[in-house]
Amino acid sequence: MTRSVCWVSSDKICGAGQAVYYNNLVHCDKEYCLPRTTLSVVSNTTYLLHIANGGVSAMLNTAIEGHTMTVVEVDGIPCKLQEVVFLDLHVGQRVGVLITTDKPEGAYWISSIVRGRQTDPVRTGGAFLIYNNEEHNLDGQAGEDDPARLALIESQPEWDDWEFMRLQQQLFESLVPETMPTLEDVDRTFVFLNTQERFEPHHVNNSPTGGDVSGIGIGDNLQERPQCKCDSSDGFLKWAVDRKSFVNPTTPLLHSMFFETNEKSEKELEDEGFYKLYESEVYDIVLQNFPACNGACEVHPWHLHGHHFWHVGTFEGAYDPSVGYPEEEAGNNYKRDTILLVGADKQNTDATCSELREPCGNAVIRFEADNPGAW
Repeated sequence: MTRSVCWVSSDKICGAGQAVYYNNLVHCDKEYCLPRTTLSVVSNTTYLLHIANGGVSAMLNTAIEGHTMTVVEVDGIPCKLQEVVFLDLHVGQRVGVLITTDKPEGAYWISSIVRGRQTDPVRTGGAFLIYNNEEHNLDGQAGEDDPARLALIESQPEWDDWEFMRLQQQLFESLVPETMPTLEDVDRTFVFLNTQERFEPHHVNNSPTGGDVSGIGIGDNLQERPQCKCDSSDGFLKWAVDRKSFVNPTTPLLHSMFFETNEKSEKELEDEGFYKLYESEVYDIVLQNFPACNGACEVHPWHLHGHHFWHVGTFEGAYDPSVGYPEEEAGNNYKRDTILLVGADKQNTDATCSELREPCGNAVIRFEADNPGAW
């Protein structure tokens, strides 16, 4: 027998007939916190759990004491069955997992911890899986120091276990991987360097002008590299895509498209962060991570509105256009709509730019432009 529930970390309507459970990963005094959620189950039953990260900025890792989870879908797309003990989800990512209640009757911890950013102490959230309404003494905030809870948290990946993060993203696999468009089908490849840097007032484009042997927008001139645009006197600190800071146009883009009022060339539009696609063409996007101004190479979730895309590969280090995507390092192919740029160890924090920072991991996605609109 299979039952369906939805377990999320913020308000969410999960559909008729589905129960909603809350992770309680919150900041509050124990005296005022809501009681921990309990998920009541029946022995020897298989349940389908829909788990989503509905947070703002934190990546969560979830585990259920004594149980494995079998992933059956990612972001609404079915995948080959994959058993996991720990599950990473960043903001906006969703999965469906099966659990089977084949353990002795009792109360089992459901644990979520923050990963990708260091917190001291480790920020945690917990809920209970209760068999057959079994009597237990873990009500409310009681059980904070329960040895079983502490052992489960201790077993979960460290906040900076980047290898676990990368390998899990490579793990999932489509039911029909042969339907992914091939590299020969790709009409254009975009390389989007993900940076944190400062922009002068009314300036939205920091793309290098003095050459770029990297081929990914870092720049050969030291002073044009992202890390050398972090001085507090140089303008506004922003996150950038392809070395561009997005600014909403004066005329909304959909209006401009509908009334055909745009007079800018595609090159001029791309300089402002707008990229024109052609219906039915296939595109690759290389998402390249780079250390922030403090030297931290953070993990970032990326979502493509209006489309599901293929995971082509997740790689360490810098994307090399002359090499492409090494198949032996890429991982499996599957579809979803939110992907991770995996983090890496912190690099030098020298504000004088005397030591270069290097790109720190990339992910490649592929999709067909089959849903016209402004996304």
